[in-house]
This record gives sequence, C-alpha cells and structure tokens, in this order.
Amino acid sequence: MPKPFHGGRSWPRTSFIHDRPIETLPPPDELCIPLWRGGSAIVVPGQHVAAQSVVGSLCTGMPAYTPLAGTVKEVFDFAELSVRPARFDHPRLTVRIAVSDDGTEPEPPFPPRPRYWELSHAELCHRLFAAGVADLRDRELPREIAFDALDPEPPLSTNLRLLMERPEELLEGMRVLMQAHAAVRARLAVPADRRELIAALRAMLTSSVNLHVAAVANRYPARHPALLPARCGLAAGAAIYAMRDALRARRAVALGRPVVTTFATLWDERARRFRNAELPLGTSLGRALGVAAPPDDHSLAAAKPRAACDGCGRCLAVCPARLDPSRIYRLERDGDRGGLQGLRTGDCLGCGLCTHACPAGLDLCQQVALAGGAVAEADRC
Repeated sequence: MPKPFHGGRSWPRTSFIHDRPIETLPPPDELCIPLWRGGSAIVVPGQHVAAQSVVGSLCTGMPAYTPLAGTVKEVFDFAELSVRPARFDHPRLTVRIAVSDDGTEPEPPFPPRPRYWELSHAELCHRLFAAGVADLRDRELPREIAFDALDPEPPLSTNLRLLMERPEELLEGMRVLMQAHAAVRARLAVPADRRELIAALRAMLTSSVNLHVAAVANRYPARHPALLPARCGLAAGAAIYAMRDALRARRAVALGRPVVTTFATLWDERARRFRNAELPLGTSLGRALGVAAPPDDHSLAAAKPRAACDGCGRCLAVCPARLDPSRIYRLERDGDRGGLQGLRTGDCLGCGLCTHACPAGLDLCQQVALAGGAVAEADRC
C-alpha cells in the first residue's frame, strides 16, 4: 500500500501552468552543450557539425549530441560561480556552436525499432546508451520502477503536462524501460487530484499486468528517491524515471532518435509570460525567455531578514525526515558536535523546506547539511 510521509508542502494549482501546452520554440542562434565534469569533446573549433551528431561524451562515456547543425566556435571549461561558493564549483566542459540549421528534420541516426520487444536485453540497453538516454548495460538493475508524473515544486509544470498531452507515447516508453529492467512491477505516480487523468490512464492500462497507476498527493518533496517508491507501494531502491525519460526511451528505440531536447517551464515574472516548452539541448536561459540576457539586478528574489530562532516549530512540522532543524542549527552554530550525535543528521533530504518555512530567515538546510558532514567525519575518525 502507498505510504504517506511526514511534513512536506503543497501549493495550489494556480502556482503551476499545467493548462499551458508544451510549445516548440524557434531554434536559437547559438548552443552551449554541456559535457559536464569529466566529459570529453570529439569536435574542434571551426568544425561543421550536422544535426543530431555526436560532439562528445559525458564522464560515463555516454554520447552527447548536438540538436542542430552549425559550426563549433569553441570548446571550453565553463565555471558558473553565481550560486555556489568557488570551492564547491567544478568547471563543466562545454561545446559552443553557432547554429546554421535550415530546419530540415535529419534522418534518424539509428534504425527505428518499433517492435522493441523483439530486441534482446543487450541490444535494448545498448540502444538506450548509444542514444544518450541511460546507461543500463552490464549491471544488476532494480526489478521495480516508479514512473514519476508529479510536479510538486512550482512553477515547474512540464512533467505532468507531458503525461496529459502524450499518454500513449509515454506508456510505450515506460514499457521500453520496463523491458530493459526486466521489471516485475511498476507504478505510474499521478497527482491524486487529477481524477479524470487517472481514470483515463487506468482505462488505457486495463490489460496491463505489472504497470498500474498510483494516485499520490502532489506534495513537495514527493519526488525525492527516498520517498517516492514507498508512496507508490514499491520497495526502497526502486528505479525512478520522470516523464521525459520515458519519452526519450521511446524516441531512442521506436524512432531511432537520440536525446537532443529537454523540457522546461519558462517563468518570466517581469513580462508576465509563462509557458511550457521543449527546447534544443544547449539553449541558454536568455534565449529561451526571448531576452538578450537574464536580469542582473537580482530583483526577482528578495532575501528575508535574518533574526534569532524563536522555537516556533515550523521547520519541525514540514521536515519529511522528521528532524528537528532548529535544534540542529543551534548545536552546529555553537560547535556542540557531541550534542549532534543521535539526531539523525545524515537523514536530511536536502529539500530546503525548513529554510523556506523559517520566519526568521535562517538557512537551516545548509546548517543541517554541515552538521551531517561533521557527524559523518567524526564517525570515520
């Protein structure tokens, strides 16, 4: 049976834009394709690249593709220090491409295999790897899968919207992933208040033996790997895939298409322009929003004034791990490492709800994370 979790936070439907269709935006004039830390590029500046061709690989060896044709301008390490302290930032290898695409849909790089059930396990996993979907080769995979159609954190809305728009495609992609895992049981987690959608999906899955719909409360941080399987009635350690993963799996196997797009909710408060979009991988935020550059006056977020903890207990009420963040905060602030023993600081999910709930504006989540690191270090010594 699905299990609820303590705390969390729910937002009203008006905080999302699930009623907005997913748009396909015009191609940008430039792409910055991340290969991330440990990745490697196989292209050089000045080289012309065709649409849906490989430009490099990630640290796992999985290939990365350019969605559009163009000319490589540079291959460089990109370090974004605007959010994280420098000691926590790692340069990400990035390929910058000046787009010269004519909009013609290229031939698929792989032969389409719509009868995917005829593929061997090795063939199926190799295709998913080669298309940049997931590396499921040569490993023992979980036999239970949770397919996540939740959108508990506003304004992100594309996960559920994908299921609302393309249920047949997504269900086929789920079956592809189930075959790759040799899954004996899978659950599709859908917000419980979407009764019409749940009824339609259950009708589509009437004959399904091991894939069923689980109606769960759309409460943040419901999507966390430590929480979602139990909420779907699955064992801990079940594999978790979002809706875009299922769509990518279908495209890779049935259509022969690699991963070249992503999905995003574009929320421009200043222009009052909100939309869901499918974007070519490597599209910058500024180009997606239709502005020259993101705002630089930091007026989109105002910091709360800091005050002393008054013991209101709001952080304790929302913590899904049932921790006492305010107590941990005080002990960490005072350097009382002995007092932190036994407070389960390592169970923190890092969801940030305690910081969000704190009326004093204290960064409780960061302090709990520091305390957890200190306790773990002490235990190792």
